[in-house]
Amino acid sequence: MLLDRFTKIGIARGLKVIKIDEFQHVVNSFVRVNQSRNEDKEKIASENIKTQINKAPFQWIIAGEPSVMSFFHRWEQFEGRGRKLAMQPFAWPTDKDELAAFLDKYDEELSGIHFGRKSGLAEMAPRFQLATGGFYGQMVRRLLKDAAEMAFMAGDPDISEALSVTYERWKRLGDRENPFLMKMPEVASRLCTPPTSLPVPTVPQAEILQAAVAQPKMSGRGKGQTREPSFAK
Repeated sequence: MLLDRFTKIGIARGLKVIKIDEFQHVVNSFVRVNQSRNEDKEKIASENIKTQINKAPFQWIIAGEPSVMSFFHRWEQFEGRGRKLAMQPFAWPTDKDELAAFLDKYDEELSGIHFGRKSGLAEMAPRFQLATGGFYGQMVRRLLKDAAEMAFMAGDPDISEALSVTYERWKRLGDRENPFLMKMPEVASRLCTPPTSLPVPTVPQAEILQAAVAQPKMSGRGKGQTREPSFAK
């Protein structure tokens, strides 16, 4: 079995953490054409995963869209082997320094590889927060990738001007204005608006099951912030 072989290689190499992302594709593969679930195949998959968790001396992180959470709800054998955790978006202004550092790292890489200067991405943290609703990840990568390609082809010294164009391609449903064209005071005002009145992001919140042999250990950015625990079997 491929998963069993993978676990053996992980043990031999001394891995500490294994992350399986986009697990919703595995879950969705158990759905028949008539939308019913193939419980026999799903049970086999759940037993295989449970077996690997029992074998491995490292932590397993299984992540994906909300359908992943429903999979682990249906198979109770996972209850004692891990914990289900919904990933929360970055909060503003609590996480603004962390977001700025995150963007600055990308900026350093881009300027070091392709461009003659940094684009000031750290200073654009409020714009990125408004553009993504705090769900950094795929959308930010798309924005930066497309902006870098566009700026490079145009011979621009950085990607700052291209961001407003690429945002139009990837903006969230319900967004009416482009944060990369708005005046900064307006961006700040929008970020101070109660969350219920802001557009709801279409990027799904990921769901995680974490399982490990380590004793419970919590680390986080502070009260109310995302935590990344490790859990005992």
